[in-house]
Amino acid sequence: MTRKPPFQTFPQSLSTTPRKQLGELGERVAEAHVLLNNFSILARNWRAGSYGEIDIIASRLPERLLFCQNSQEPLLVFIEVKTRLASSRHQGLEDALMAVSAAKQRQIIKLAQRFLHQHPAWQDALIRFDVMAVTWPRDRWQQSDLTLQVPLPSVLWIERAFEGA
Repeated sequence: MTRKPPFQTFPQSLSTTPRKQLGELGERVAEAHVLLNNFSILARNWRAGSYGEIDIIASRLPERLLFCQNSQEPLLVFIEVKTRLASSRHQGLEDALMAVSAAKQRQIIKLAQRFLHQHPAWQDALIRFDVMAVTWPRDRWQQSDLTLQVPLPSVLWIERAFEGA
C-alpha cells in the first residue's frame, strides 16, 4: 500500500510545453501585480464558448479608487497578458505589446461585452482595457526546469491600452 503525501505538492511543470509554461508563469506574475495594486481578481482565463478568453478580469470598488475619488462607479478592468523571453528588456516589452493586434483587441472587446451581458451587476461599472507585458531575460532562462532558478521578470502594465467600442 502506497501512502499519499500529507499535502499537495506544487507541480514541476504547469503545462506540457515550455511555451505554455512560460505563458502561465507570466499570467501568475500579472495576477500578483494586479493584487498588489489593490484590485480584486474576478476571473482568470475567462472563456465564452469558442469566442476566446480574457486572461484576467479585475475590479476595484469605489472606496479603493485612489485617483477617482468623485466616482461612485466600480472599475472593471479586462487585462491581456503577453509573456516573452527577450535578449533585452525593451525588445521583449515591444514584442509583447505588438502581439495585441487590432483583431485581438476586437476579440477582447466582444468577450467583455459577453461578460457584461452574463453579469449585469457590472453594467454600470467604468470599463478599462489594459495590457500587461511580462518579460524574462532569455540568457538567464533555464528551459530544462522552469520552476527552479527563474530570474525576476520585467512587468509593464499599460492602462487604457485600447478603447472599447
